[in-house]
Amino acid sequence: ANNIIAMIRTFCEVYQCEFEIRDNNVIHFTAQVGGDNGKQYRYKYNVNNVIRKSSVANLRTFIRGYGGNGLYVEYTSPNASRFGMREAEPFQDERYTQADSLLEALQRELQDYPEVSIDIDTVDGFGADTEVGERVWLIYEPMGIEFQTRILEQTISLRNDKLVVTKVTLGNTVPRKASDILTEQKVEIDNNRVEYRSRFEQT
Repeated sequence: ANNIIAMIRTFCEVYQCEFEIRDNNVIHFTAQVGGDNGKQYRYKYNVNNVIRKSSVANLRTFIRGYGGNGLYVEYTSPNASRFGMREAEPFQDERYTQADSLLEALQRELQDYPEVSIDIDTVDGFGADTEVGERVWLIYEPMGIEFQTRILEQTISLRNDKLVVTKVTLGNTVPRKASDILTEQKVEIDNNRVEYRSRFEQT
Protein backbone atom coordinates (compact mmCIF):
# COMPACT_ATOMS: atom_id res chain seq x y z
CA ALA A 1 0.00 0.00 0.00
CA ASN A 2 2.83 2.39 0.86
CA ASN A 3 4.48 1.78 -2.52
CA ILE A 4 1.18 2.66 -4.20
CA ILE A 5 1.00 5.95 -2.26
CA ALA A 6 4.54 6.83 -3.31
CA MET A 7 3.77 5.92 -6.94
CA ILE A 8 0.62 8.07 -7.01
CA ARG A 9 2.47 11.06 -5.56
CA THR A 10 5.27 10.67 -8.11
CA PHE A 11 2.73 10.36 -10.93
CA CYS A 12 0.98 13.58 -9.84
CA GLU A 13 4.29 15.45 -9.57
CA VAL A 14 5.40 14.37 -13.05
CA TYR A 15 2.08 15.06 -14.79
CA GLN A 16 1.12 18.08 -12.63
CA CYS A 17 -2.28 16.65 -11.72
CA GLU A 18 -4.38 15.91 -8.65
CA PHE A 19 -6.30 12.83 -7.57
CA GLU A 20 -9.27 11.84 -5.47
CA ILE A 21 -10.38 8.46 -4.16
CA ARG A 22 -13.94 7.65 -5.19
CA ASP A 23 -16.31 4.82 -4.32
CA ASN A 24 -14.90 1.27 -4.37
CA ASN A 25 -11.36 2.73 -3.97
CA VAL A 26 -11.30 4.00 -7.55
CA ILE A 27 -8.58 6.64 -7.99
CA HIS A 28 -9.59 9.51 -10.29
CA PHE A 29 -6.86 11.74 -11.77
CA THR A 30 -7.63 15.23 -13.04
CA ALA A 31 -5.89 18.54 -13.70
CA GLN A 32 -7.59 20.02 -10.62
CA VAL A 33 -10.07 18.46 -8.20
CA GLY A 34 -13.27 20.41 -7.52
CA GLY A 35 -15.12 23.18 -9.33
CA ASP A 36 -15.24 26.97 -9.14
CA ASN A 37 -18.79 28.18 -8.53
CA GLY A 38 -18.13 31.53 -6.85
CA LYS A 39 -19.41 30.47 -3.41
CA GLN A 40 -18.53 32.63 -0.41
CA TYR A 41 -17.83 31.95 3.24
CA ARG A 42 -18.34 35.31 4.95
CA TYR A 43 -17.93 36.14 8.64
CA LYS A 44 -21.24 36.94 10.43
CA TYR A 45 -23.11 36.01 7.26
CA ASN A 46 -22.69 32.25 7.07
CA VAL A 47 -19.58 31.85 9.28
CA ASN A 48 -19.43 32.27 13.07
CA ASN A 49 -15.85 31.22 13.89
CA VAL A 50 -12.52 31.41 12.05
CA ILE A 51 -9.31 29.76 13.25
CA ARG A 52 -6.20 30.38 11.14
CA LYS A 53 -3.20 28.05 11.29
CA SER A 54 0.01 28.55 9.35
CA SER A 55 3.51 27.11 9.19
CA VAL A 56 6.69 28.15 7.38
CA ALA A 57 8.58 24.98 8.40
CA ASN A 58 8.71 23.67 4.82
CA LEU A 59 8.91 27.05 3.07
CA ARG A 60 11.98 27.48 0.85
CA THR A 61 12.86 30.37 -1.47
CA PHE A 62 16.11 29.25 -3.13
CA ILE A 63 17.10 26.01 -4.86
CA ARG A 64 20.03 24.69 -6.90
CA GLY A 65 19.41 22.33 -9.81
CA TYR A 66 21.77 19.86 -11.47
CA GLY A 67 20.92 18.26 -14.81
CA GLY A 68 22.73 16.18 -17.41
CA ASN A 69 25.97 17.15 -19.17
CA GLY A 70 27.06 19.33 -16.24
CA LEU A 71 23.99 21.61 -16.45
CA TYR A 72 23.57 23.81 -13.36
CA VAL A 73 20.71 26.25 -12.68
CA GLU A 74 19.74 28.34 -9.66
CA TYR A 75 16.28 29.67 -8.91
CA THR A 76 15.30 32.33 -6.36
CA SER A 77 11.60 32.78 -5.66
CA PRO A 78 10.11 36.30 -5.70
CA ASN A 79 8.91 35.46 -2.18
CA ALA A 80 12.53 35.63 -0.96
CA SER A 81 12.06 39.38 -0.47
CA ARG A 82 9.23 38.63 1.94
CA PHE A 83 10.41 35.50 3.75
CA GLY A 84 14.19 35.75 3.34
CA MET A 85 16.59 33.31 1.70
CA ARG A 86 15.71 29.75 2.69
CA GLU A 87 17.64 27.16 0.73
CA ALA A 88 16.02 23.89 -0.31
CA GLU A 89 17.74 20.58 -0.83
CA PRO A 90 19.43 20.51 -4.28
CA PHE A 91 17.41 19.05 -7.15
CA GLN A 92 19.23 16.49 -9.32
CA ASP A 93 17.92 14.83 -12.46
CA GLU A 94 20.18 14.00 -15.41
CA ARG A 95 17.20 13.78 -17.77
CA TYR A 96 17.17 17.60 -17.89
CA THR A 97 19.70 18.90 -20.41
CA GLN A 98 18.16 22.30 -21.22
CA ALA A 99 18.32 25.23 -18.80
CA ASP A 100 14.71 26.31 -19.45
CA SER A 101 13.23 22.90 -18.67
CA LEU A 102 15.39 22.49 -15.56
CA LEU A 103 14.32 25.95 -14.36
CA GLU A 104 10.65 24.97 -14.75
CA ALA A 105 11.32 21.81 -12.74
CA LEU A 106 12.93 23.88 -9.97
CA GLN A 107 9.95 26.22 -9.86
CA ARG A 108 7.61 23.23 -9.49
CA GLU A 109 9.84 21.61 -6.86
CA LEU A 110 10.13 24.68 -4.63
CA GLN A 111 7.46 25.28 -2.01
CA ASP A 112 7.81 29.04 -1.68
CA TYR A 113 4.64 29.79 0.26
CA PRO A 114 3.55 29.15 3.86
CA GLU A 115 1.35 26.17 4.59
CA VAL A 116 -1.97 27.63 5.65
CA SER A 117 -5.21 26.11 6.82
CA ILE A 118 -8.30 27.90 8.09
CA ASP A 119 -11.03 26.13 10.06
CA ILE A 120 -14.47 27.72 9.92
CA ASP A 121 -17.80 26.83 11.51
CA THR A 122 -20.74 27.67 9.30
CA VAL A 123 -23.98 29.20 10.58
CA ASP A 124 -26.51 28.44 7.90
CA GLY A 125 -24.33 25.90 6.15
CA PHE A 126 -24.06 25.29 2.45
CA GLY A 127 -25.91 22.40 0.95
CA ALA A 128 -24.01 19.13 0.73
CA ASP A 129 -23.30 19.85 -2.95
CA THR A 130 -19.97 21.55 -2.12
CA GLU A 131 -16.99 19.27 -2.65
CA VAL A 132 -13.43 18.85 -1.49
CA GLY A 133 -11.10 20.74 -3.83
CA GLU A 134 -13.73 23.32 -4.79
CA ARG A 135 -12.59 26.94 -5.03
CA VAL A 136 -14.49 29.28 -2.69
CA TRP A 137 -14.10 32.83 -1.40
CA LEU A 138 -13.29 33.48 2.25
CA ILE A 139 -14.21 36.97 3.49
CA TYR A 140 -13.24 37.83 7.08
CA GLU A 141 -13.10 41.56 7.71
CA PRO A 142 -11.54 41.48 11.25
CA MET A 143 -8.34 39.95 9.83
CA GLY A 144 -8.53 41.74 6.47
CA ILE A 145 -8.95 38.43 4.68
CA GLU A 146 -10.63 38.31 1.28
CA PHE A 147 -9.26 35.73 -1.11
CA GLN A 148 -10.13 32.63 -3.06
CA THR A 149 -9.01 29.36 -1.54
CA ARG A 150 -9.95 25.68 -1.68
CA ILE A 151 -11.95 23.29 0.45
CA LEU A 152 -9.58 20.74 1.96
CA GLU A 153 -11.95 18.98 4.34
CA GLN A 154 -15.59 19.37 5.26
CA THR A 155 -18.07 17.98 7.80
CA ILE A 156 -21.60 17.31 6.60
CA SER A 157 -24.43 17.16 9.16
CA LEU A 158 -28.19 16.72 9.12
CA ARG A 159 -30.10 19.94 9.93
CA ASN A 160 -33.87 20.20 9.64
CA ASP A 161 -33.89 17.00 7.58
CA LYS A 162 -31.35 18.45 5.15
CA LEU A 163 -27.66 17.62 4.67
CA VAL A 164 -25.57 20.76 5.07
CA VAL A 165 -21.87 21.55 5.47
CA THR A 166 -21.29 22.59 9.11
CA LYS A 167 -17.48 22.72 9.34
CA VAL A 168 -14.87 23.37 6.66
CA THR A 169 -11.08 23.47 6.44
CA LEU A 170 -9.81 25.84 3.76
CA GLY A 171 -6.30 26.59 2.54
CA ASN A 172 -3.34 25.06 0.74
CA THR A 173 -2.54 22.27 3.20
CA VAL A 174 -4.26 19.98 5.67
CA PRO A 175 -2.79 19.89 9.20
CA ARG A 176 -0.85 16.64 9.33
CA LYS A 177 -1.60 13.94 11.88
CA ALA A 178 1.03 11.76 13.52
CA SER A 179 -0.20 8.78 11.50
CA ASP A 180 0.35 10.71 8.23
CA ILE A 181 3.92 11.58 9.22
CA LEU A 182 4.67 7.97 10.17
CA THR A 183 3.21 6.74 6.88
CA GLU A 184 5.37 9.17 4.90
CA GLN A 185 8.46 8.12 6.81
CA LYS A 186 7.72 4.46 6.11
CA VAL A 187 7.24 5.23 2.41
CA GLU A 188 10.59 7.06 2.36
CA ILE A 189 12.30 4.16 4.14
CA ASP A 190 10.79 1.66 1.70
CA ASN A 191 11.87 3.79 -1.26
CA ASN A 192 15.39 4.11 0.12
CA ARG A 193 15.63 0.38 0.69
CA VAL A 194 14.61 -0.28 -2.92
CA GLU A 195 17.11 2.34 -4.12
CA TYR A 196 19.95 0.79 -2.11
CA ARG A 197 19.04 -2.71 -3.30
CA SER A 198 19.01 -1.47 -6.90
CA ARG A 199 22.46 0.09 -6.49
CA PHE A 200 23.75 -3.12 -4.92
CA GLU A 201 22.40 -5.23 -7.78
CA GLN A 202 23.98 -2.86 -10.33
CA THR A 203 27.30 -3.08 -8.52
